[in-house]
Amino acid sequence: MEIKYFMMSFRYNKKNPSDFDLQKSSQEDIYVYQQDNSLWKPIQLYDLGWGKENGYYRLPMLTFQQLFNLLVISDNQENKYGAAAVIMDNYNDELFETCIKLFSKNINLTKYINVFKILQLDLPLNRSSILNKNYSEIEADYKRWNGLTEKVKSIISSK
Repeated sequence: MEIKYFMMSFRYNKKNPSDFDLQKSSQEDIYVYQQDNSLWKPIQLYDLGWGKENGYYRLPMLTFQQLFNLLVISDNQENKYGAAAVIMDNYNDELFETCIKLFSKNINLTKYINVFKILQLDLPLNRSSILNKNYSEIEADYKRWNGLTEKVKSIISSK
């Protein structure tokens, strides 16, 4: 059985820690999963179209590479969408570099189509931070992301 790294609601069907089979620990904002005594922390997760879903992540938080690998190989929907949400919120630069490396390799990328879709890489958005950047830097970031979007669209359409 696959290890759970994320627990999340779908269409806000879960709200309270008890809905996730979690109990408050002695530490602030830390909960205990009753089935294995693992520690969990609340987090807003993937936006399925009506706002970020309620959720929890297993402590400690995974690294970018671990999150990306989880997104690629997991069969658990909560793990997939949880990993995607954290990547999209915190690791856009690393995501861009990882995708560019994938595209530079001579491999079949069709196994990544669902990953690209969950990460919404088929949408032309500037995912880079805009803080302390001038207009030309922001525009350059958008063009980089748009170039990646075009590559993703070509992989999706070729399937």
